[in-house]
Parts: sequence; C-alpha cells; structure tokens
Amino acid sequence: MKSHPAAELFPRLSESELVALKNDILAHQQEHPIIVWNDMIVDGRNRFRACEMLGRKPKIKEMQFADEAAVIAYIISTNMRRRHLTDEQRDQIGARLVTMQAGGDGGASPQNAGTVGIGVTAAAAMVHSTPARIERARTIERADPKLAEKVISGEISKGAALRQIKHAQERTKPLPAPTDYANADDSVIDKKDEANATGYTPKMEKVWASYSALDAVEQTAFRERMAL
Repeated sequence: MKSHPAAELFPRLSESELVALKNDILAHQQEHPIIVWNDMIVDGRNRFRACEMLGRKPKIKEMQFADEAAVIAYIISTNMRRRHLTDEQRDQIGARLVTMQAGGDGGASPQNAGTVGIGVTAAAAMVHSTPARIERARTIERADPKLAEKVISGEISKGAALRQIKHAQERTKPLPAPTDYANADDSVIDKKDEANATGYTPKMEKVWASYSALDAVEQTAFRERMAL
C-alpha cells in the first residue's frame, strides 16, 4: 500500500529504529492502527513496514476527510506532535508543502506550484516556523531537491546545503568578457598593456624582483629547487 505524498515529506525511520519498532510490535502487539484514506497510508508508514517484516497483517483504520487540504493538515499536525524534528527539518518540510500539488488520483505530489493552495505563511504556521525561514529553505528546494532531501533526513544542515549551492553557482559563472579597449578606463588599458609588454603580471614582477636580489649561489640553489 502506498503512502500519501504528504506523509512522505517526513523522514522514515532508520534501519535500526525500524528493527526496534518491529521488535516492540513482536513483544507488545501493534498498539496503534494504521490510518488509511483513499487507499493511501495517512499515518503509520513505519508500523506498516514493521508488520510486513514480521509477516503480520496490520491493524488498519479507514478515516474520512473533507478534502485534500484536510488530509494534509492532519498529516502535518500528527507528525509535528509526535516526531522529534529539528527546526531545519521542519523548515524544509514547510518549503515542500508550498510546492505540493494535488494529483489526479486524489493524492498530492510535491511537484511544481500547487493547487492545494498552501502559501508560505500557512506552511510556516503548520510546521511551527516563520515565513522567512521557509523562504530560505525554498532556496534549497528550488536549486537542488536532492540536497533538500538530505536536510530533511538530517544528513546535512541547512547552512551546509546553502553553501554547496553557492559554490556550485560560482563554478558555473561565465568567464569575464575580454577587455573592451574602446570603452575601458585608461588605467585598465595601461595595466593590461604593461602585463602584455613585459610578459609578467604585477605579481610575477614582484617574484622576479625578489629573485634578482639574490646572489649567484642563492639563484643557482633556487633554480635547482624549482627545476628551472
């Protein structure tokens, strides 16, 4: 049975946590039923997986909701109360809520701008954050959804994700255009011409001046060291 996409916004249990849940169900039975709506798991994805591992038929409870928005509100509220999420994880989940779109099968998918109608302010309230923090998280979501997924899972911090995005953008910046001699400032032209005439940049000229100040023995040692 597939899960509702809003439930998939939240990180799954790790393998060790899932094994612990499986063992708990084995020892104490399944205490809470799995909530289902329109043949999708609304709450209890991990319990469902644990029961599958045990080869047991899970306890399931069908629930009715007024509409898609009501389902999403229930999923977010339930997980906010129960899950121990960091502020950054909540922010990134809120960013994905803003891009959640109703699907043709009655479900929703976190793709593109949505028809569910969850704005930044509403999403921030649902995940106990602020619009400014959600907008910052949306920067990650738009630039690299895979990085956003890592923030949600707790693998990396939001700050680390933003730095990776900045570095990637800097690497793809176009090279500076050649000097336009027709419109360039005279000082720019003079500096360019001087470098071309001498064959050295100003930094290289300083290195040459330092080398020239050495005596013959020191120059020989320097050339051998630098394999000149």
